Amino acid sequence: MYQVRLTKALPVLTFFLFAAGISSVSFARGTRCQTCHDDIEMTGSWTHAEEGCTGCHTFKRGEAHPDNVLTVNCGKCHEDIEEEFTPSIHHKKHTGSLNATCQDCHGYHPVLPPDNPESPAFRSNVPRTCARCHEDEKVVEERNIPIKKPFKSYIRSVHGRAVLEKGDLGAANCSDCHGSHNIQPGSSPASKINRLNVPKTCGKCHKDIYKKYIESTHGQAFLKGAQDAPVCTTC
Repeated sequence: MYQVRLTKALPVLTFFLFAAGISSVSFARGTRCQTCHDDIEMTGSWTHAEEGCTGCHTFKRGEAHPDNVLTVNCGKCHEDIEEEFTPSIHHKKHTGSLNATCQDCHGYHPVLPPDNPESPAFRSNVPRTCARCHEDEKVVEERNIPIKKPFKSYIRSVHGRAVLEKGDLGAANCSDCHGSHNIQPGSSPASKINRLNVPKTCGKCHKDIYKKYIESTHGQAFLKGAQDAPVCTTC
């Protein structure tokens, strides 16, 4: 396993860099942030291990190192995902802060790849990751989320039992139906769970059933724009 090594020369090196007028400090992989942050051990299993601490955390000349975690701009590297995330319901601000951040879903230390079973974004972990906010009564009330206790409903569903009880990673989790980065409220035409999009959303997994539905009386009525035509979630 790879571990970031640091040197005890960090304070001296920092002083000279600041004195030299360098506006942004980004130490090489050998620097030792763990001189102070000894509770964080960066290993090769981390997604960003090769970047080192300052691949995510930078600070500018004249700014004191804050007591809290330095601001991280994931979009600096993940520009395509930031573009996708910006119009989402999670990106909208509530009392000055985002409804959800990258770290809320992907974790802080460590950030693990989504195919790692320890990652919050691993398929079988996604329901509980979403539940951290969506089962919080205070969060639900403050943000006026229309669905209460969705995790409890999910674990009783055929999808939830398949994922959480049987360990079926092919069964649908939250992101399969709602999306991942660009999640929209169900009332939005862009939402994957909007009534007009439900058949195609379900049809991604249930291809044969989708074909039968589209050929059925209900499906034909739906295609013609009948507002009362049943979709998957109606039945």
